[in-house]
Amino acid sequence: MILIKIFFSYMWRFQMLEKIKEDVKNAMKSGDKLKVTTLRMLLSDIHKKEIDKRGVLTEQEILGVVSKSIKSRKDSIEEFKRGGREDLVQKETKEVEILNVYLPKALSKEEIIKGIEDIIKETGAAGGRDFGRVMKEMMTRYQGQVDGKETSELIKQKLGG
Repeated sequence: MILIKIFFSYMWRFQMLEKIKEDVKNAMKSGDKLKVTTLRMLLSDIHKKEIDKRGVLTEQEILGVVSKSIKSRKDSIEEFKRGGREDLVQKETKEVEILNVYLPKALSKEEIIKGIEDIIKETGAAGGRDFGRVMKEMMTRYQGQVDGKETSELIKQKLGG
């Protein structure tokens, strides 16, 4: 059973990387420089993470790299808005759109709340002190499908803290 999971994880990784590489080729042919540089940076981040790990990344780890890249750009968007740099806001927003293609479909607010409630029941979380445990499980279970900031706020509401 474990070997089957490992096999499918490697197959998924291979398919994901091939899709990204194919998208780079297509973007080069169409002259979309922003997409080319964004996807090359993503491939570079994945490769660096594999070097750091000294092994092949799992599906969850690759989704984590994509999520981290998106989060970084969203943080930059906020900074650029504060600085009045609308040109850079638009560039970063387009990069987020490019990267979002490689994440699973985002959960709706109702689905996130249901997930939080399920995890609270499973873990027996009872208050603000259990926030970290619930948040960690949510981010692991729904990697790439939930926004950390929104999820954090919903967990605090549910736990009363």
